[in-house]
Amino acid sequence: MAWIPVGNRGIVTERRRLMRVTVALAQVEPLTLDIRANIERFDDFLARAAAMGADLMVFPELALTGYACRDGFYEVAEPVPGPATEHIG
Repeated sequence: MAWIPVGNRGIVTERRRLMRVTVALAQVEPLTLDIRANIERFDDFLARAAAMGADLMVFPELALTGYACRDGFYEVAEPVPGPATEHIG
């Protein structure tokens, strides 16, 4: 039996099959505007996380492009889905 919080109405119980998920977190220092190099780094992180049994890998925001891009975001923008999201999966 799982305990499910329900807003201000307190706690209710509900029979539910729970799924365990192992999450890996990546702390990366992306190369500014170099999506290809950053994806190669991601591949390494993903392989190591999978080898340790991770089901989900979480990267920080702007990890593909870096933060200090100024107008460079327009140069590297991609649709979603697009090449980067298709590769990472």
